[in-house]
Amino acid sequence: AQEADCTWKIAQYCKAELETYENIKVVYTVEQGGSLSYSNELQQRVQSAVNQGADVLVSLHLNSTVGGSSGRAYGAEIYVPYDSGYNSQTHAVGEDLAQRIISELSKLGLTNRGVKIRKIDGNDPRYDYPDGSVGDYYGIIRYARNANLPAIIIEHAFIDNVSDYSRF
Repeated sequence: AQEADCTWKIAQYCKAELETYENIKVVYTVEQGGSLSYSNELQQRVQSAVNQGADVLVSLHLNSTVGGSSGRAYGAEIYVPYDSGYNSQTHAVGEDLAQRIISELSKLGLTNRGVKIRKIDGNDPRYDYPDGSVGDYYGIIRYARNANLPAIIIEHAFIDNVSDYSRF
């Protein structure tokens, strides 16, 4: 199975569940089968979320291992904006949401790999925020923070782990 197919199914289940709650509306920033990875496309996703009035942007993914450790890694992890003074509520909201989600994923039986942050490695001012602070590593989080929109990346499970794949 392809990650895009699996994450689309997850997105549909999440949308159906979330919209059973009062005052919740879920909008998509990609279409079925869509895969966006280039920076201009990630910026378009953020702009689409902003244009649709989103309060948060949740990017759904399935993890995979690299370099021969296929099947050994398992569980779920969530990336959030790091704690920075620049649009700081994006971190606060993202961290709170991520903790709630990882707790629910753990209740389903997925191993909790944690809520994580990742900043740009090295000193590359192209990715710095307007206040001069180092940018978040993941483009979707960085572009969303620039738009003052909290964004998180959920890595639900490992697509190349037989147990994760078959159970979740």
